[in-house]
Amino acid sequence: MRTVLKSVLAGLGVVIAGFVFTAVFAGMFNGMSMEAGIAMGVGLFTCFVVVVCTGLILSRLERGSDGRE
Repeated sequence: MRTVLKSVLAGLGVVIAGFVFTAVFAGMFNGMSMEAGIAMGVGLFTCFVVVVCTGLILSRLERGSDGRE
């Protein structure tokens, strides 16, 4: 149960960070339309999350192959 709660809290944190990042990123590119800035911000944040998750998964796989936990 504790792992599920930690996962839900981490997910909520990522969602809130995504909202904040998208709002800030869209405001930084004032030469674009708001829709294009938001789409670019969401895409960049998604790429960031994928890279972080891939790193976490690979580190867990490497740690598991050594027999450590």
